[in-house]
Amino acid sequence: MRSVPESLGPSLNQAIDVERYLKGCPPDESTQGTFLQYIRDEVVKSLGSAPAKLFEGLPRDRWLPFLKYPLKELMHLVVNAARILHPKQPLAEGLRRVGWFAYPSFAATMAGRVVLFAFGETLDDVVRAVPKAYKICVPEAQVSLTAHKEHHFRLEFRGVHCFVDTYHRGVIEGAIWSYGFEPSVEVTPGKHICDADMVVGYR
Repeated sequence: MRSVPESLGPSLNQAIDVERYLKGCPPDESTQGTFLQYIRDEVVKSLGSAPAKLFEGLPRDRWLPFLKYPLKELMHLVVNAARILHPKQPLAEGLRRVGWFAYPSFAATMAGRVVLFAFGETLDDVVRAVPKAYKICVPEAQVSLTAHKEHHFRLEFRGVHCFVDTYHRGVIEGAIWSYGFEPSVEVTPGKHICDADMVVGYR
């Protein structure tokens, strides 16, 4: 797979109220450890080690891929990594760039290869599988594919609490980029902080 990009279009610069996002996330929401561990691994790859500030606000510094952990841990880790890896960028852009690593890092794991093999090998296969993938990775979230034609699709995110308009935008962009295409994503915020619609094109 192609490595993550250095930049994709204009930087995001909207203000991010981290505490508001954290307070909006139900305490029982969870995700798989692989999505936390990949962030730790990317920081180590970039810096040579994991600085203590990467784990601020967290009860642990390592995660097992197949175990479930509170989604709020991922939110803390994403914010910390964005500030460490992209200190000169607005936080919104840093969150987006941390998201770029999610798909290729997941695809590089044994668990990821098993899941993705079941979905198919092409980007169109992956697009069709996005709702199912989110159901596996963030069980409480609701993601729908509401339109899909050649090089274009539309997603509805509901109850996606980990910075849906920045980090998850990056997740989608990174997945498309890894298949050799250049993404173009428009995000429309929803009624709640955890909701958004994404119109996605790629060439």
